[in-house]
Amino acid sequence: MTMEWGGRDTLYLGYPGRVDALDSRTGKVAPTSHHWAAVSPDAEYSLLRDEVQSSGFRCIEETTGLQVSGCLLQGIGFHVSSTDNYLSEPFWIRTPGAEHLLCVSACQGYWGTAGQTSCRSAILNPRTLEVVQSFSGKVVAQANDGRSLVVLRGDSLSFLDVNPTEKRPKHGPAVSVKVEVQEWGGEPYYPPPPSPPKRTWTYEVSEGDWLPSHTYEGSCDKVFQVKQVLGRDSVLVSVPAKAFTDGRTTAIITRTPITLRTASMDAGYDVSLSVVPRE
Repeated sequence: MTMEWGGRDTLYLGYPGRVDALDSRTGKVAPTSHHWAAVSPDAEYSLLRDEVQSSGFRCIEETTGLQVSGCLLQGIGFHVSSTDNYLSEPFWIRTPGAEHLLCVSACQGYWGTAGQTSCRSAILNPRTLEVVQSFSGKVVAQANDGRSLVVLRGDSLSFLDVNPTEKRPKHGPAVSVKVEVQEWGGEPYYPPPPSPPKRTWTYEVSEGDWLPSHTYEGSCDKVFQVKQVLGRDSVLVSVPAKAFTDGRTTAIITRTPITLRTASMDAGYDVSLSVVPRE
């Protein structure tokens, strides 16, 4: 069981498979739809501090179900695949105006180097994956007023002012995008096994939103970012470099599907993206 304060009077109680909310004023307990107990101030994200995971924590976008902890680590130059990273417990910034800003500290090695020179910390936005504020050192705690952080640098503790400026996204025109994934390759068999079925998802996105590729399970599901909605039937997205065989970094998605093949050798996935006409 885990317990996390979610606000002035709400205590989230995390159990395997569910999260309840306890109202400390009335003592009433109500079920929630959150995945984990450490809920962001705007309730759009939740995280689990988990030493079993190589990332040290898991963070999920509640409305889409996308995993974003690995994306956030990449934002400060660390990778989930490394076993040499040590993460202090991440926490949500509670300064007024900060709706879902996460503070993360990471060091090379459990103890870090002398003076914490290998430690980097940042305040990140899990929706846009932007680094809002970054600095050297290891964050020890958030001050009681939520307006500053206690940071360890060398043998000294100091206060660092938090600048929680968070640009609220301007929700422009929305477009429905269909993501289809077909697995290919694998071990040769005779007779060959039947092809696995094609999997399909549909997402409604606006400028700045992200789409998953549904190729490999991991801790960073945000793959394609919507850069611009060009019209009701077309959208420009970014494509991660070297992730697919044709090497493109952007793609225009229309009603006609475009197919991207993962840059893998013997097996992988074909990811097809297309705009779904809106009635």
